[in-house]
Amino acid sequence: MNVLKNALLFSLFTLLISYATPEQAIGQSSKIEVKKTQQETPALQIEAQREAAVPNGSQERAKEPLAKELAGQIEIAKVSPVIESVFTVPVGALRPGSKLYVKGKHFGKYKGKLLLYRYSSPIELVDVVWTDENNATGVVPDETKVWKNQNVTIKLKTADKRYSNPKEMGFIATEEDYLGIDDIIVEKCSFSRSDYCGRVKHMGSCDSDWPESIHNDLPVALKAMHCNSWGALEDESGIDKYSIHLKNGWVIMGVVSKHSVTKTSEAWVNGPYPTGANFIGKSSWSFQYDWDITPNDRVQYTLVIRVEGPVGTYYK
Repeated sequence: MNVLKNALLFSLFTLLISYATPEQAIGQSSKIEVKKTQQETPALQIEAQREAAVPNGSQERAKEPLAKELAGQIEIAKVSPVIESVFTVPVGALRPGSKLYVKGKHFGKYKGKLLLYRYSSPIELVDVVWTDENNATGVVPDETKVWKNQNVTIKLKTADKRYSNPKEMGFIATEEDYLGIDDIIVEKCSFSRSDYCGRVKHMGSCDSDWPESIHNDLPVALKAMHCNSWGALEDESGIDKYSIHLKNGWVIMGVVSKHSVTKTSEAWVNGPYPTGANFIGKSSWSFQYDWDITPNDRVQYTLVIRVEGPVGTYYK
């Protein structure tokens, strides 16, 4: 009886052990797997976070140099262009048609504009060339031919609308000249004994040479002389008339007249007239001289005429 009882207890114990061992094994295995998973989770999470934050990581890394270049360009874009020096061909002041050379820095890679300011609103130079980021050239347009001689301001405008510092220059829209003896039309030369009215000559009884120039420092447009001979019984008098007609926008800007008579005589000469506002700034002028000569005397006069006109043109 006791033997049977002990056998049953042993069998039951063995069964219990056999039943419990798989559970314990499973439990231990699960714990191992859980621990393994828990150990690997931070690394996986970091990798996942990295991939989520930087998708296509290799492509983004390839774009890094481009991003740096763009950042550099953005930084450069914040810098205003600077004009350091300017000069023209022909050398000197700006003129219609002259070429302007501008040197400086930060002009940009792409062509901008060169601006010429007379007042508040500028005009653009033509045939503009961006040689590089530090040099540019342009040509003064013909529309400036109607401007007056004055100081003007040059500015550079980049392609992205940044403006440079101003640079002041002289501007000459017109040039001056002096009329010559062939530029005066002799309308009338009154005769005495001997006469010179520009190119019109009357060789009479007076022994006199071509009138001396009273203007030693300026080109003379007109030389005239009248003389009365020795032994004449009366005075000689007359009126000399002349005219000027300029072309191509040229105008008269000033005259200087000088005259002389024989010393200790009562001879006289007056002119030219009309004067003043009657001819300044005009392209045409008609004028005259009056004179009177006592016997054995002479009168003479000379005239200097300064004219101005558009650069590159001529008054004839």
